[in-house]
Amino acid sequence: MRMTNRSIIPIKIKRALKGSLFGLLFAGMLSLQAPGAQESSLPETGSQEELINSPIALDVVYGYQNIAKSGRFLPLRIEVKNQEARNFRGTLCVLAMESELKGYTMDQEYDVYRYEYPLEVKASGSLVQDLSISLGARVDQMYVKVLDESGREVVQKRLKLNLNLETAELFIGVLSDNPAKLLYLNGWN
Repeated sequence: MRMTNRSIIPIKIKRALKGSLFGLLFAGMLSLQAPGAQESSLPETGSQEELINSPIALDVVYGYQNIAKSGRFLPLRIEVKNQEARNFRGTLCVLAMESELKGYTMDQEYDVYRYEYPLEVKASGSLVQDLSISLGARVDQMYVKVLDESGREVVQKRLKLNLNLETAELFIGVLSDNPAKLLYLNGWN
């Protein structure tokens, strides 16, 4: 067995490179257009001013106590509020990266996965959507967007995830129709 001399890149530089790779993949995905699709005068992504004056407000809570576990499914609670006096129809879109080990070298490659869900929010109403999205190994960011019926971006939110990479944690819960009977778990009889 022959050993090769490889330069070791510090972890912080690797993380910066992965974040840059995600940004490049994300930008490339937005700029690609399907062959034969007609050009539109409207950009897919609205300008910053349009997004600030959006008729939709977006709030996202992730994980357990806002901590994400790398390489696991990440629970998301997404609240979409319609601030207009008419119904809104569109698409809820979540962009996340998935890592994949390649061959015998065990190098990781990343692909952008896009999860889409139809969305309908009544006039001046709100909607809460609970999702579970696969989070790639050591991926620390994710994008949540709302698109209107024509596919234009109405609002977006970039999630910078708080990853817990150092300690193993296990969350255990007990479900009961009668919580008073569970007091023995606290040492009470």
